[in-house]
Order: sequence, then structure tokens, then C-alpha cells
Amino acid sequence: MKRFRLASILGSAALLVALPTFAQDAAPPAGHSVHGEAFNEGPRQKAHLLEGMGNISFPITAKDPVVQRFFNQGVGQLHGFFYFEAERSFRQAAALDPECPMAFWGMAMANVNNEKRAKGFLDKAEKLKAKAGKREQMWIALLSDYYKVGSGEREKRARAYVKGLEGILNDFPDDLEAKIFLAWTLWHHKDKGLPIQSHQAVESLIADVLRVNPMHPGAHHYRIHLWDDEKATRALPSAELFGPSSPAVAHAWHMPGHIYSKLHRYADAARQQEASARVDHANMIRDAVMPYQIHNYAHNNQWLITDLAYVGRVRDAIAVAENLIEIPRHPKLNKIEDSGGCARYGRSRLLETLVKWELWEALVARAGTHLGPIDVQEDTIARLRAVGTACIKTGLRDRGRAAIAELEAIMAKEKLPDDPKKKEAAEKDRDRKLKPVRNALAELWGHLTAEAGDPKAALEHFKKADDLRKSVLAAAYLEAGEKDLAEKTARSAAEGAKGQLAPRVYLVEILFRLGKADEAAKVIEDIKDLLKEADPDLPVLARLSGKLGLLSSRAPVPEIERLGPLVWRPPAAAAFKLGEAPQETCTVDGQLEHPLLLLFYLGSKCSHCVEQLGKFAELSEAMSVAGISVVAVSTETSEELRAQREAGKIKYPFPLLSDASLKTFKEYRCYDDFENVPLHGTFLVDAKGGTPRIRWQEISYTPFMEATFFLAEAKRLLRLP
Repeated sequence: MKRFRLASILGSAALLVALPTFAQDAAPPAGHSVHGEAFNEGPRQKAHLLEGMGNISFPITAKDPVVQRFFNQGVGQLHGFFYFEAERSFRQAAALDPECPMAFWGMAMANVNNEKRAKGFLDKAEKLKAKAGKREQMWIALLSDYYKVGSGEREKRARAYVKGLEGILNDFPDDLEAKIFLAWTLWHHKDKGLPIQSHQAVESLIADVLRVNPMHPGAHHYRIHLWDDEKATRALPSAELFGPSSPAVAHAWHMPGHIYSKLHRYADAARQQEASARVDHANMIRDAVMPYQIHNYAHNNQWLITDLAYVGRVRDAIAVAENLIEIPRHPKLNKIEDSGGCARYGRSRLLETLVKWELWEALVARAGTHLGPIDVQEDTIARLRAVGTACIKTGLRDRGRAAIAELEAIMAKEKLPDDPKKKEAAEKDRDRKLKPVRNALAELWGHLTAEAGDPKAALEHFKKADDLRKSVLAAAYLEAGEKDLAEKTARSAAEGAKGQLAPRVYLVEILFRLGKADEAAKVIEDIKDLLKEADPDLPVLARLSGKLGLLSSRAPVPEIERLGPLVWRPPAAAAFKLGEAPQETCTVDGQLEHPLLLLFYLGSKCSHCVEQLGKFAELSEAMSVAGISVVAVSTETSEELRAQREAGKIKYPFPLLSDASLKTFKEYRCYDDFENVPLHGTFLVDAKGGTPRIRWQEISYTPFMEATFFLAEAKRLLRLP
């Protein structure tokens, strides 16, 4: 795996100068930033200068040329929507030059999706703007004027931003960044009250930038967005260049996939999305961040699964989907209830892939693991439909009937009110809610009836499911003797899914069963390139063995594989040994016998830490039953902890160990490099397989308090491979 080269100029910790401290009424609580609320969240570990972040030149007033380099890196990351890392780069610039106002402007820009934090950073920029030149002051005023307009007045805000950028260009016509941010603004606000009046006018702005800097990442990025929903072919040149313009930014590989998908070039789209996933994972390994901290990570990977399934790369699609399900959950950032989060995307795409390619045994095998039941009705209905189908198809009819019974129970729960005035509206709402249940029941009864040997009755059931896969309906028509409708339905499915392999392969199968070998051969010729992408052992391909020509496994693409791993894996846990006496010692190494909950806390004077220790102490017995040992690591000295023990102040059912040097705090990144203070940390470390790995983590300015959630999530993670 390729790791991007770190610049050697950061060898000295002395470079991490503290950010400017502004007047505070009182010292903040332990772990909180001295610079205000906005600085509490986001990256609090130092940045590095990295290759592959984009060729950007945005001159600012800075005392040190290294500050300029970090600032340029941050702007490049902004153009790749790599917001978490962009903020880290700007924080590093501010650490090196505390009086650089544009560093704080950059932090505000990196929080385009968090107005409260953006305003907090912008306040710092405003206080320092006199130390910069006119052009920089105009950039700061531009953002300030934007936020002065109420968030509800979207069109007014958008027009204020456009006006401000035009003002910069009036005074500084060669400012490439003003031109490209103007292009971004005109696209970004198109659904926020300011529709694009002329796509060609925006394209002209982008072309101006590319004439000066042909590999400007923002220009290629915003051109893709500009034409994505308008005329995708106009963005093809940028689809080819955006990834190479910022090879270490995952979104630079993802966005071209939009264009290739629009043009039904799904093999190309899959390669772009795969590159995106691999780059994301390489970055996560380097910086030890969780996937859900990365903007659009879940969205990027669910799209990858879809494209992989479209071209028959099913093994990879399953691996990525299962990985999304396995990713640590978080009560705020990756909730199972969140339909747009990693876990739910993984479940829905895994179900879709297994059903699309009729991998029934694989689906049954996962019904109690990755696809075990969760308390979300939408997911429950989809799961029962898919698992029920798989059980019927594999001869487990009793389990199929059990799925039908569960769906019928969901139907029965939806009661109507007695009030006649409310009944009509309630009936419409009930019909809407229960439509997926009715469709699921129709399909399951169809499969059950077909397996019982009554194809005509099965067809009548299938017809009642208005979202039934056409390949299933075509096969049902054929079994019932309606040959013309079988072919018509199969052809309709293929024509409605241009560029996708599965509907065409199912059409080939229908044509062969109808004795139309010549017509089947024409379809095979049309899909021969897609067949090279597909896994050769898929059930439908196995059924057509000898009729499709020689199929071989897809060859790996070394240039893509070198970008990073396809799926996320828990990062390695740093080895350490703390404590003095055998009963008060914790060692993390390859010999770790049991999973370990590590609590890094900021001493007995931190009331929040004491509260956290209490919450986890209440669950210590449950932790022990789950096979999890608990150790708390303190910033206090061994002498201070010993004194507390002797005074009877330590009554926790787990050891409290000293790390007064903060060495282990730093190794686990529970440390703010910018302010040189320790942070709270909660970790689940597991040595399954011989290498200690961090299965779950939270590093924050406040301690993690949801002990019950942690225990449930730890149990889930430890059950995984």
C-alpha cells in the first residue's frame, strides 16, 4: 500500500506554537480549547505536508513559507471536499503563525456544513484581519457578509457571496481562486435560492482557470458538478483529470464516477469509486481517524457497491458492503437508525447485491450475522423479503413461511382510528406505509407457490408486487407458459438498465430457454466486455456455462491497488506497559489475552472524567461477562494515585494507572498537538489474530459517557471476524 510522503520540515515539536489565546472569563474545563467553542471539535492533532493534495497557489501574508504551503494544501483539500483534513491543515498554519488571519478563514471554509463553528473561526479572522493585505481582507469580509445574512434568506445570502467574489475580481482580476470559488458558488447555490442562469457562463469561468492551471483540482471538480445533471459528456475531460489532479483526495476519484455512471460506463465508474475508497482508507490508516469522520464516506462506498454489482464484481461488492456494516457505530455519527449512515447503507446494498445475483445460500448464511435483525421497520421489511425468498429458494420453506408470518404481523399492527373524520387520511397513510409489506408478501407467496409446483398461481402472486424484479417476472411468465410475455419482460428489463450486466444475462438465459440461440448470441456479443469484469462463478453464469464463451477472473489493476486497501480495517494499537505492581499493570502487545477497554482520563479534578469512570464502573460486571477487561489511564502521577487509594478515594473495580509523562496519551492521539494538552479517549482494543487493533475509539474534548451503548457495540464488534 502506498503511503504518501511526509515532509521532513516538521521534525521539531517546537514548531507547534500555541494558537493565540483570547480573553476568557475563566479557564475552560479539562480537554476544552482555550480558544473558544469552535476549536473543541475537529482535528486536534498536527498536520503534515502531503503529496497529492492538488496544485494550488493562494498567496497570503505569512511570516514563514511553510505556513503558505499548509494554507495552499488546505485550499486544495477544500476543493476536494476533504473538509476534516482541510481544517487540520489550516490549524497547522495557525499554529505556525498565530497572527495569520487567513488560517482562521480557512477553518471557517472547512466548516461549510457547520455554520456555528464556521462563525467561531471567522470571528478570529476578523480580529486579525488588519495584519493582512487588502485582498485577504476582502476574502474575510466576503465570508463575514455571507453569514450576516440570516440562514433562512438563502437567495440573499447567495447573492451576497457572488457580489463579494465579483468585488475581489474587480480589484484583483488575476485571482484564480476568486474565479473558481465563484464557479463553485454559482453551482453550490443552485438549489439554495439562486438557480444557474447560464451553465456556459460558469463553464467559461472554469475554462479561464484551466488555461492558467490545467490541473487545478477545483476547476475539474466543479465542472463535473456543473454538467452532472445537465450534459454529462461536457464533463468527460475533467472526469479523466480530477483524480490525477489530487490523487491523495478520495473525492477526486469519486466524482468522476458520477459522470461515468450517467453515461452508463459502469466499469469505469467502479474503478473510480474503488480508487476513492482505497485513498480514503490509506488516509485513515495514516491519521487514525474513523470512517464516519470523513465527509461523504458512506455515500461514496454505497455508490461503489452499486457500480460493482452492476458489472458483476460481486465478491468485491459484498466485501465493501460487509465492511460498511462492520465499521464501528457511534451514537451521533454512525447510528443504525440513520438511513444515510455506513451501517444502513451497507445492509441495503448487501441485500440488493445478493438478491440481484440470486446468491441465496450466501444470503441465508448472513441472516444471523451481517444481516441480523435491527429495530428499524423499513429495514425489517426489506430483510424479511430477501431472507424469506432465499430460504424458500434453498428449500427452507418453514423459514420462508415464518418470514411471511412476521410480515403479516406488521400488517396487523397498523390500526385505523375510530374517528370517521380522521379515518380517510389515516387509510392513505396506512396504505403508504404498508405498500412495501404487500409487495414483499406477494413475492414470497409467489416463490412459495412456485416451489410447490403451481406456476400459474405463482404468476398471479408475482403480478401483485409492483416493484418485482423483471427478471423474476420474466421467469414466472416462462414457467406459466406465456412465452411472448417472458421475452418482452426480459427485454424490457435489459433496455431499462443500460450498461448493467445482470438484466442482460437474465435475458440471455430466457432467450436460450425459448430456443432463440441466435438472438441470445447477439446479446452476448453486446456484453462481452462486461463479462470480462464479472466473477465467473455467479449462479446465472454457471447455469449458462459453455454458452457465454470462456470466462476468466478479472485481473487486478495494480495502479489502483497501490492507492490503499479496498476495505477499512481497524488500525493497529500502540504497544505499551503501564503500572508498577503485577495486579496494577496493563500491557498491550501481541500477547493481549482479552479485549480491553481503555479509558484515558484527565485526573481526579476533572468532574466529567470522574462521572465517566462511575458510569463504566456500574457496568464492570457486564464487561467482565463479555470478556472485556477495563483499565483507566490517568494524567496523574503514580504518587497522586497512590495517595488517592490510601485515602479511600479510588473505589473503582478496575485499575487506574499513571501516564504523567503523557507518552501513551500521545501514542493513542489523545493529545492536542496545537495546544499541548491531553484529551479524553475511549478505546476498545482487541488482539484477535495476534495484532492488537483499535476496534472502537472516541477522542474528544469531553469524555464518552454512553457506557451502555459502548458495551452493546463492543459485543457486536467482537462477534465480527
